[in-house]
Amino acid sequence: MQVQPKHSGFFAMILRSAALFFPVVLVACSASNSSSNPLNNPPPVNAQTTYSNAALSGTYSIDVIAGPLGMSLNLSGLGTMQLDGNGNIVNTSFTVFATDGPNTCTYTGTGTYTLNSNASGNAKVTLSTTNSKCASALGGTGYFPAQPISLAIQAAQQGSSFLTNENDGLAANTVTALKQ
Repeated sequence: MQVQPKHSGFFAMILRSAALFFPVVLVACSASNSSSNPLNNPPPVNAQTTYSNAALSGTYSIDVIAGPLGMSLNLSGLGTMQLDGNGNIVNTSFTVFATDGPNTCTYTGTGTYTLNSNASGNAKVTLSTTNSKCASALGGTGYFPAQPISLAIQAAQQGSSFLTNENDGLAANTVTALKQ
């Protein structure tokens, strides 16, 4: 003898109704949202095929990671960099924090950059500071050993961001920048 649940007829009717109703809801929803669905109607792509100095213009938030070659000293810092779109680094200001001690140094700087049509390029930045304990670092024995600092640049996102890497063989300094 087989025992059946007391409400099996009622639940079976609900399941049959749901099985008939659910596909209708899916079709209705997908039909009404087809124009706003990014899979059916993707947004336009604003690709930039060539770059120039003009692609890098405005104020960028920067993240600095620095480490002189052959030294265990590692620095990280935050700041801003302003580029004029004509190949000039108008103003750079950032503070670095040494990971092996309480040293905190604020630097400012100016320089130049050149951006090629393939979004790669070069820059030279000269830094200065008003803090005497940080100034000696600019002389060649500390945080930023060479002046001016020579950097390779790679721009991205139509100039909304860029990455630099020191390319003079004296240090491993990188800057990641995002337009504000």
